[in-house]
Amino acid sequence: MGVSILFCGKSANSAEKAIDRGLLADICYMEMYPRCKMRLEGSWLVLEFPFHQISTQYQVRRITEDDLPELLALARGNPTYYEHMRERPELENLREDLTKLPPRTTPEDKYFLGFYRDGRLCAALDLILHYPNPETIFIGWFILDKSVQRAGVGTAIITELMAFLRAQGFRYVRLGYVKGNLESEHFWQKNQFAPTGLQTRTENYTIVVMERQL
Repeated sequence: MGVSILFCGKSANSAEKAIDRGLLADICYMEMYPRCKMRLEGSWLVLEFPFHQISTQYQVRRITEDDLPELLALARGNPTYYEHMRERPELENLREDLTKLPPRTTPEDKYFLGFYRDGRLCAALDLILHYPNPETIFIGWFILDKSVQRAGVGTAIITELMAFLRAQGFRYVRLGYVKGNLESEHFWQKNQFAPTGLQTRTENYTIVVMERQL
């Protein structure tokens, strides 16, 4: 039978021609994600992104609207970030962040995750899979609770994240920070991210794009 591949909502049918051969072993697209769990739903082979395995130190789960009050408290503990954004953290803004997507992506590509220890939210991470290309994952948001800042926690989470993404077959990680936010710039440089030369200007600030090869 013909089998199409769905990875977080994206069919590889147009990108990969190794489909409709009758044998799953002939689908070379699977080689890009050797450690993803797979399940067959009708004519779709669904590759699942095992985000629960990102960290060995924290419980990782999706953040939902029920978690917004706790996320708001975390955001308010990071005034420098919002000063550079020229906005204040509010429930409505965070509600929009839960579903905000870059161009050419779908809701299935987005994983807005919380890192919990003893039931308490310690960090939040927004991941966009396959953006801006299939080999790249985009970090849209990474923020720590103020009680664990400047203690190596952020770097420890990112270190585990990079190892996890490499094991999933991704080759690059991309992100953006607000130009002038030296705290963010130094953090990402410390974690081996380098400017790509790309910048995006908005009405209130400029985003500097950085990338790391895995």
